[in-house]
Amino acid sequence: MVNLHPPAKPRISLKEGKFACISDFIQNHTLTYCRYLAAAVVIAFYVPYKIWYRTPFIRAHNMDLVAGRREMNIEQLIAEERAERESWPTWKRWYKFFC
Repeated sequence: MVNLHPPAKPRISLKEGKFACISDFIQNHTLTYCRYLAAAVVIAFYVPYKIWYRTPFIRAHNMDLVAGRREMNIEQLIAEERAERESWPTWKRWYKFFC
């Protein structure tokens, strides 16, 4: 036997600020649940990783955030890009112009 109509929604008391049925409550609280679930998943994988591989926690003042960084000269980068575009064949210039 197949039921062709949706089942009735169980009702919750209709006080001020309350939801009319359970499905309304679930729809309005799903995003909050997903946020907390994501935090739990991150912790559930991060802590065992740190324990298993024995990697140390590094404080922000001990991190090297300068090594490997280079100065960006915007004028030079723009000039290099223009020179590269001038070396393109005609078909590619037309293609990049229209697309």
